[in-house]
Amino acid sequence: MKNEYLVTKKIYMSWVTGSRFTPPQLWFTFFWGALAILFTICAVFYDSLRFYFIFYTLLCLYMAFFRRMLTALVQFRALARSYGLKGEKTWTRTIEFKEEEIVLSDGVCTIRFQYDNLEKIEEKDDRIVLRFKNKMNIRMFRSTFVEGDWLSCKEMLLSKKQAGIQN
Repeated sequence: MKNEYLVTKKIYMSWVTGSRFTPPQLWFTFFWGALAILFTICAVFYDSLRFYFIFYTLLCLYMAFFRRMLTALVQFRALARSYGLKGEKTWTRTIEFKEEEIVLSDGVCTIRFQYDNLEKIEEKDDRIVLRFKNKMNIRMFRSTFVEGDWLSCKEMLLSKKQAGIQN
């Protein structure tokens, strides 16, 4: 079975925004947001240092809300240059479900996943996320299977996962 799709800027940014509410990112946002509120209050009460407190408030707001998105844009451009064809701003991601492992290919980069490390399968609309024990994920879409279909693939994944648990 094989799943293949084009990774575009929109898809990549949806991955970034989708992980924004995970516990580490959420605590990071709360910390910088609270610090921004503290600096704003200080700017109101300390006239002589108002410029510095406003600067620190803006810095905290950047760290809380904009840094992650801007970093993701830079990462996307670098990945598109590495994985995509010359001049393209996209690349093809291929996920092959072989007998003994899952092989994910992004251009020239290949990552291999073992079935017994599969922890969870999440499905929402057309999106599918395979979560592994090492905190890595494989994202794919139901509609982009080029060999086989999602239902037979899901059955195979669950049987391989169960076989790995019993061994």
